[in-house]
Amino acid sequence: MTDAPEYVEIPKEVERDRYGRPLIIPPGGGKPKPYTRCTTYVGALEDTYNLGGWQQRMAVAGIAMRPDLHLRAVSLGKPPAKDGTAEAEAVEKKWKSEMNKLVDEAREAAAASASATIGTSLHSLTEVIDRGRDLDWATIPERYRVHLKNYIEATRSLHAVAVERFVVNDEIEVGGTADRFVTIEGYDGLFVADLKTGSVKYGAGKIAMQLAVYANSEAYDPATGTRTPPPGIRRDLGVVIHLDAVTGKCELLWANIAAGWEAVKEAGWVRQWRKRKNLLVPAHLAPEQPALIGDQSALAQHGTEPTTDADGTGLAPIVPEESEVIDPATGEIVNRPPDATTVAIEQAIANAASRDDLARLWDEAHARGLWTDAMQAAATNRMSQLQATA
Repeated sequence: MTDAPEYVEIPKEVERDRYGRPLIIPPGGGKPKPYTRCTTYVGALEDTYNLGGWQQRMAVAGIAMRPDLHLRAVSLGKPPAKDGTAEAEAVEKKWKSEMNKLVDEAREAAAASASATIGTSLHSLTEVIDRGRDLDWATIPERYRVHLKNYIEATRSLHAVAVERFVVNDEIEVGGTADRFVTIEGYDGLFVADLKTGSVKYGAGKIAMQLAVYANSEAYDPATGTRTPPPGIRRDLGVVIHLDAVTGKCELLWANIAAGWEAVKEAGWVRQWRKRKNLLVPAHLAPEQPALIGDQSALAQHGTEPTTDADGTGLAPIVPEESEVIDPATGEIVNRPPDATTVAIEQAIANAASRDDLARLWDEAHARGLWTDAMQAAATNRMSQLQATA
């Protein structure tokens, strides 16, 4: 990418909360709200087995290399005993905190972060190249000059339109920085491109998802909250620029981001599933025929799986007809006249004090196969009242 890019400089950095999440002005304006980082969102489906094994090996190697770290491990001792008291929990919390610090130091001692440091530096230097600026080759360590020369050669057919552009997807409330938006000689449209300096052997799925999010997002200006759709963006293919931080080899790879976007949708489901509550309850509090025992396959057969309403309430109908419910014991749809429990649920919906109260009611009624269209309409109406009051 030797051409000077046609990009607009972002006037300010995106502000973040204490968890590192980008704070984004909603499309209609108002107070900024935290969006999920792209890498966090797509990580819901990531297989971390190999990464976890590598981190463990680095920690063990670091302790073996540093007697002071070995001594620190001995001083921390075994995991403290648990007896259910607040004092024991406090001791365990402190032990975990100190042990986590030791693990981090041990990985550093084994140069576990060296490749990450090199990768960050290569990212910065390639950014200079793609912005059409000159590198001061004399200041670059000789062993890494070949990396940059290989990068220039491998990307000659790519032309940067935007460099390090922050984008947001308001549908899934995700934000992240795309390395490049590029045109490619001989191809139509605009492609999202990402520079990877580590191994891509095990990360193909996450990479395809990450690029898919960028391709289905809009450029975001943190100063004004303005969104700008990338013109002519391709949502079938993305480009991975793999610049190996160890060998210096650079190659271009196609990423199937159409498939990646399908996986992104699944990641959203997984993230919601992990937030589900009331999945385990004491037996003496469970209904006579708990839904946990019933055959839930009928939900999919009748098109009654819970979905999220467009207004974001999460209160979606789970039965096809107002008077029909699912028998949790058999999974069949049966007609049941309103009983005291149904009346109680409807009254609780009318008296709900918050969105969380409505969500809990939906969870409980759905688990027992009692949620109806009438309840859905009442919940939607109550949500509108709460929003108007707020």
